[in-house]
Amino acid sequence: MVLVFALMNATYLSAMAQAEASVAIWLQNTAPVWTIAGGLCIMAGLLYRHAGMRGVHGHGT
Repeated sequence: MVLVFALMNATYLSAMAQAEASVAIWLQNTAPVWTIAGGLCIMAGLLYRHAGMRGVHGHGT
């Protein structure tokens, strides 16, 4: 998580310093989309792992 946050900050700061303002604004406006996508991936992984532990019909393995 710390690595992702650092990468996000580096991307945003380099966009502010080296590119047009529209690039930084675009990064800010797409942040919720990336947050939702990342959350869905994490939740899908947790649900998949949990379902695998219960077996096919919800009973023990």
